[in-house]
Amino acid sequence: MGCCASRSADDPSTATKGKPFKRAQLTWVAEEPITRTQLDRQRTAFWETAPSYEGRREIWQALQAACTTPDLHLARSILDAANVTLPTGNPAEGCFDELGNRYEIPLYCIVNPSNLVPEDNSVHEDESETAQMITPVSPPIIHTTTNSSSSLSIRHSVEKKSNSPIDTSHPIIIRLSTAKDLHLDIHYQKETVGSLKVRIFEHPEANITPKTHTLRLIYLGRILQDNMTIECEDAEASQTKLENTFAKPHTVRVGKAGVIQALVAKKDN
Repeated sequence: MGCCASRSADDPSTATKGKPFKRAQLTWVAEEPITRTQLDRQRTAFWETAPSYEGRREIWQALQAACTTPDLHLARSILDAANVTLPTGNPAEGCFDELGNRYEIPLYCIVNPSNLVPEDNSVHEDESETAQMITPVSPPIIHTTTNSSSSLSIRHSVEKKSNSPIDTSHPIIIRLSTAKDLHLDIHYQKETVGSLKVRIFEHPEANITPKTHTLRLIYLGRILQDNMTIECEDAEASQTKLENTFAKPHTVRVGKAGVIQALVAKKDN
């Protein structure tokens, strides 16, 4: 199944009347029965390479977050916040951003196949050969090794900048779902997702408070947890593969001028 993001040949206004994102009645069958591990590998490969296609990176992030969360209401809220329109409600049949770019998400990233099989340890097959059969790309994020040369290079770069008393400026962009961008600097060595949320609430241009609203932060398609530590990457490191972004548990690496999406929801009174 393919992937694409391209300018719609038709007038983008024709896609403005969309339908809610749906999973019900979406089905597909893999060419051969596959396990959960193989499916996750296939999905990871797609999301790692999708931003290299045409289209906007922040829209790919929103699409990934919506397709990977099991909460259908949250998925719809994420797409609404990103102004993504689904003409049929099925991302595999095409969806549009507000500029008219068209995106397609393969069904295997949206729902499980009907022939998903349990893991079978008795089946002796070469894992690397299986990975090549599914897709010839790098292994998924969760299998990234921290002793690789690229990971070591990034870690050394981050540690060097974290200990630097001179350059402590690491600007990022918080893109609120209220259509407003906030420009903030990451605090080296002490910034967490939770503390960043507090700073967003305190920002004079945010116009939200913890009493009236909730925040969900999303970066590169991942919903960030409050206990995650934020590490800073320089411009060179931020161009590396997405697998490095979440290489450490409970840690997210954000490049300079990186865009973190903030889904704002009003609390019920």
